[in-house]
Amino acid sequence: MMRGRTFRGQSPDGTWHEGFLIRSPGVKNSRPGEGWYINSEQEPAYAHLVKPFTIGMNTTLTDGNGAPVFEGDILKDDRCGKDVIFAVRYGEYIDYGVGHIGFYAEFSENRKEFVEHGLASLVLTAKVVGNVVDTPELMGTSTGKEQQHEVD
Repeated sequence: MMRGRTFRGQSPDGTWHEGFLIRSPGVKNSRPGEGWYINSEQEPAYAHLVKPFTIGMNTTLTDGNGAPVFEGDILKDDRCGKDVIFAVRYGEYIDYGVGHIGFYAEFSENRKEFVEHGLASLVLTAKVVGNVVDTPELMGTSTGKEQQHEVD
């Protein structure tokens, strides 16, 4: 098992890879072969070029099925007879009036209000049902492709 913070990213062929994140030195110059790589001791070829907008950090939490939860995952839970859907994000958020930096839940459009909360208590019974790259429609978003155009 790997130690330290791991990441997940999708290669151009659509395959997801999990491991350590490596930035090639020439990534800002857009040279061929330069970019972000996931280095996995678990897979042959070891380092896989990944699309930057697909990279997500491991939260070190597991969902209700015991699956690892990554930044960008979409989870679903049944709370009081209603489906609650949220995406895992990393950054600044406010939880009960207090500012934090870390992993948080961004709730889907099926919630009346936009609310952000810390992640740990929410993933205990929730299940990973997709991610913001492959299944953005779960969050009420038409496509995740607009993220491709973000500048590093």
